[in-house]
Amino acid sequence: MTIELLLQQGIELTKQGKLHQAAFLFEKIFDVYPEEPRTLFNAAVVADLLGQRNQALNLLHRSINADPTFANPHYYLGQLHLKAGHFTEAYQSFCNTITCDVEFAPAYEGIKIVSSKMNLTPVGDRADIVFYTGGQSFHGRTMEEKGLGGSESALVFMARTLAANGLRFVYFVIVTNQVIMMGCIMQILLISISIGSNI
Repeated sequence: MTIELLLQQGIELTKQGKLHQAAFLFEKIFDVYPEEPRTLFNAAVVADLLGQRNQALNLLHRSINADPTFANPHYYLGQLHLKAGHFTEAYQSFCNTITCDVEFAPAYEGIKIVSSKMNLTPVGDRADIVFYTGGQSFHGRTMEEKGLGGSESALVFMARTLAANGLRFVYFVIVTNQVIMMGCIMQILLISISIGSNI
């Protein structure tokens, strides 16, 4: 039986509420592939559903270490931190989810919930248009000071035009090497353009 088939069977058993059987299948995969990230993630979900929170956290961290670009374990870790009232950690995990997959919509909802718990105002709520891109960190004068890459430059020029026409614009840049613990807005929001801003 292939790993894909075992993994799918484990996921189906989990959906059916047959958690111990699912855990057994995931253990069979671990015998051959002990650091397979999808299996680690799904085993973490089962452990959490069985009330084994520490085991779930351990498996999520192993999944993230095995494949840091896999968004699901970051998101689930954010959910566990949120439930435990660890808002800073939840915020970071949701930000990491977006870093992995900018289209992972539930992570934005997670950020909104955690922002509320931390008394932060989600910047996107004050914008008419929001863009997300990968790139290097910058501020409004960076283009004049040292230049930018293509995607950042294009969005800065678009932002200036939109702002000149009265639209509020927020630009999120996903920068994976920045570590700022003030939350996702401070971590990945590198420019917020609105009417009268001096970008």
